[in-house]
Parts: sequence; C-alpha cells; structure tokens
Amino acid sequence: MNHVIFNDPQFQEMISSACAQFNVQELSLFGSHARGDANECSDYNFVVVFDHTKPGKRSDRFFGLLFFLGTRQK
Repeated sequence: MNHVIFNDPQFQEMISSACAQFNVQELSLFGSHARGDANECSDYNFVVVFDHTKPGKRSDRFFGLLFFLGTRQK
C-alpha cells in the first residue's frame, strides 16, 4: 500500500479533524493519486481502519466520513 504525505497544512488539519471526529485509526490513500499519475477523471481511493475500541456503529462513522470528505473540495 502506498503512503502519501500531503504538504498542505490546511488539508492535513481537515483530515486530522475528520479522523478524530469519526474515530479513524488509519486513513491511507492508494491508486493513481498515491502514485502521482492522476488525471482530471481520477477519483480518490482510501483504505479506512476505524478504531474498534470506541463506541458507536462503524456504519455511522463510515458514512459520516464519506459525507465529510465528499463535501470538501480542495
């Protein structure tokens, strides 16, 4: 799996905030954006690992994170 570090502090803060809000243990980017060969038609591909020790439904966390990321445009 590829790991990418985004250099934009605003983007990093947004992702950190989302991970804390939805109890994300790990968020990894893979695919064309991770490889650096994305084009205007490319989407973002993430692997998400939720912290299973935190209370709440994983489905609520997943769809909350999906909505959060989907409504933010860089």
